[in-house]
Amino acid sequence: MKTKTSHSLIKPPALKPGDTIGIVAPASPLISPSYLKQGIKRLEDWGFRVALGRSLRAFTSEEDSQYLAGSDEERKKELETMFASPGVKALICLRGGYGSLRLLPRLNYELLQANPKIFVGYSDVTALHIALIQRARLVTFHGPMIYPELGGELSPFTVSSLLTVLTGPPPSYTLYPLPGAPAFSITPGRASGRLIGGNLSLLASTLGTPFEIKTEGCILFWEEVDEPLYRLDRLLTQLLLSGKLQAAAGIAVGECVGCGNLKEFRELLEDVLHPLGIPSFYGFPCGHGPHLATLPLGVRVTLDASEGWLRLEESPLS
Repeated sequence: MKTKTSHSLIKPPALKPGDTIGIVAPASPLISPSYLKQGIKRLEDWGFRVALGRSLRAFTSEEDSQYLAGSDEERKKELETMFASPGVKALICLRGGYGSLRLLPRLNYELLQANPKIFVGYSDVTALHIALIQRARLVTFHGPMIYPELGGELSPFTVSSLLTVLTGPPPSYTLYPLPGAPAFSITPGRASGRLIGGNLSLLASTLGTPFEIKTEGCILFWEEVDEPLYRLDRLLTQLLLSGKLQAAAGIAVGECVGCGNLKEFRELLEDVLHPLGIPSFYGFPCGHGPHLATLPLGVRVTLDASEGWLRLEESPLS
């Protein structure tokens, strides 16, 4: 199988009708199995086959206290088995929650690199995105999971973006804020670089570890959910003090759901990000909202923070 590279990153093959998609649970389990059943049905209705992991203790849990889908070894083995399986062409995560960070020192990155596949998820899965990009040198995809999207209420926008990006986005594929959604320029200007990022809390959690996010010359993307302003301030300040914000070429902020009053939220972003003097924009439909765009991570993009758009400068697929 031939693969293409993006600045030494490996691009996975495009998804085709009839391909098999594996569902993996690197973080938390589901409380209700109905999401898994509905998610499988949707994938099959779109013309794909579905493979479920066997090494996990359980995909679902009736106990709210059980926050991991399996032991670290079980979840590690499941992820590696799915990557190594020649019949599986893409991996979609069951859900976020917590647990991905615990897998980072345990994974066999040489094995993952030798078997490039589409890998989709967000939220807690951010930790895996960073590790797969920086250790396995793989392009990955920040996008919907079984819970809550594919197994629940799913917007046409989310479906269209997912299928378009995974099967082959058109040249210069461009993402804009959704009509009527809050969006604003923090610092105008245009910048290009490799897209990197994910959930803000998870980005901060990598700092001081061997898996610390590298932002030099990149377009840094982040989103957040249910964090009060003072916690957002703390997280952004941590990234600032570690040099990660000012090292980026530009900053693209996705939806921040349940993060306080919009006016105060905007003031915080302007207070922290504007002094950096790099193009920064808030309002891309990427995060914990009802409409979730699929973003390829690790590929070159251009951010226009004056007009408010984010454009792919290369295909994320081989």
